[in-house]
Amino acid sequence: MGWGKWKPDGTGQQKTEKITVNKDGSRKEESLRTNEGSKQDHQHTWIDKDSSGNLKGGGATPGKSSK
Repeated sequence: MGWGKWKPDGTGQQKTEKITVNKDGSRKEESLRTNEGSKQDHQHTWIDKDSSGNLKGGGATPGKSSK
């Protein structure tokens, strides 16, 4: 599945999400967050889970740069 539509997140920012399910049942849940809806200037977070839904890892890029 691809990225969803940008939606307000209640904090004044915009957010979009994507979930990728692998053949083995494991999944990667990702989100992009930004003030301007730009995929070039955003914060990217992700969570990796095994087929049982247990956390395997994850991470995040630095937040949006200030202008």
